[in-house]
Amino acid sequence: RVGASKPKPEAWAAYVEGVVREYRDVIQHWEIWNEPNNPVFWKPKPDPQEYMDVLKLAYEAAKRGNPDCTVLMPGLAGPCEGRYGIDFLDALLEQGAVRYCDAISVHPYRHGTPEETDLEGDLHHIVEVAERNGGRRPLWFTEWSWPTQIPGGSSEERQARLLARAYVIALG
Repeated sequence: RVGASKPKPEAWAAYVEGVVREYRDVIQHWEIWNEPNNPVFWKPKPDPQEYMDVLKLAYEAAKRGNPDCTVLMPGLAGPCEGRYGIDFLDALLEQGAVRYCDAISVHPYRHGTPEETDLEGDLHHIVEVAERNGGRRPLWFTEWSWPTQIPGGSSEERQARLLARAYVIALG
């Protein structure tokens, strides 16, 4: 719901459970919200505690709808470089969000190379904070690129070269 505020708890839980149950034979993986750290997607302003409440309800409801589904906690807006998005994720993990997800979705958009922007360090950081606050979860890259559409952005050829290098780093 673009521009929507936090959903009403009972309605949200019923919605998630119903949708997951309805599509349990078709869809096995559910990402709870998109970029809740972006004011476009979370009104009136992003709030890790409010999102945590939504995640907890959604996780429990999704598991009622399909106990075998995979629930991901959120892909966040902004490139990891410069810590944008990481601080919000840290706040969620420190509140114990790993108890309410099976995997952590990341959107590690970049402008510089994976090496210059310390992609490896960012990924290790996420894993370490999760481990300190409840346990390791797999990282899923649900959006990832070097922007091609902005002035000074990457060419498609450069993006392809950098993505190949980034995959090798991520697999490591």
